[in-house]
Amino acid sequence: MYVRDVVNSRLCVLCRGANRLCGRAYCPILARSMALMKLSRVVNTVNVEGSSPPSVFVGRIGYPKVLAGPATPPEHGNTSLYDLPELWLDIPLESIVAFRGSLIVARRPVNVYDVESRYVQTLQELVLSVDPVDIEITLRKPPRAEISLSDFEPPIGPRAPVKDFYIVSYRATHRVIEKVYSDTDLSAREAVVKLYESSIPVTHIQKLFSVGALGKKRSRRLVPTRYAITAVDVILSDHLLKRVRELPELDSVLLFTRSIHNNLFAAILIPGKWSFEWMEAWFPGSTWNPYGKEVVIEGDYELYKGRKSYPSIGGCYYASRLATAEYML
Repeated sequence: MYVRDVVNSRLCVLCRGANRLCGRAYCPILARSMALMKLSRVVNTVNVEGSSPPSVFVGRIGYPKVLAGPATPPEHGNTSLYDLPELWLDIPLESIVAFRGSLIVARRPVNVYDVESRYVQTLQELVLSVDPVDIEITLRKPPRAEISLSDFEPPIGPRAPVKDFYIVSYRATHRVIEKVYSDTDLSAREAVVKLYESSIPVTHIQKLFSVGALGKKRSRRLVPTRYAITAVDVILSDHLLKRVRELPELDSVLLFTRSIHNNLFAAILIPGKWSFEWMEAWFPGSTWNPYGKEVVIEGDYELYKGRKSYPSIGGCYYASRLATAEYML
């Protein structure tokens, strides 16, 4: 889904980004304009240079042959923020969509099991770094100046088929990242936990998981970005919940609230054995309930032993479960 698909010209003329009449917490048109300012010098060229945050994308359509490749803005410097959601909490949504929209995603078809090809190994080398990496990309055709919006991944900028890409200057990696990457006898689950306990950001672990840089040698493969995010959230929350279940029960009810980006989050901790429920309420006029007259509520839950099926509400269930487990420890 692109910005042009979510724009209603009649509403936009009346709103002009000021009143959020479309129900979104940000203005897609303003965000797109901010991103295009950075992209203006590359939309007519096939040669792109920049500092990748580092960032990679692995698609899911056509599995096991998927589109995969690096992403970079057409600028040099410290671009870590562009692909580190842990730092986005207090940044306006327009700014987030704008800098994410300046990421040019270069992709080409890759078999998920072909992890020893030079192309995939260069992708792995890219995300081994915890700092931005200068890269050069040669595209097969110039990128289209458009921002892609998704329910499952952060916004990204123009996508274009890649001929090849090279790492120009490599930054130092974290010793634990290098260790788990080199250890082909370590399971992916063990590697994820080891990285987490070494304070590697969860979103960076997800990238390592996605490019097949973790796990036993014969088990390594590319994992679509969407699935890698959820897989890491599941592994880490399962790991933490082993300790959470051993904690003494609360002696009172605790309520936490946080309002951010036109969303209200509420967490309620209740005395008793471990159980968990995640719910979302979409009010009339909001993004996914734009024309409704009533609040639409959806959710899913688990009891003490956890779930055996995928939650109907999606991967956000495991992201929130991980955050809850982190707080309780």
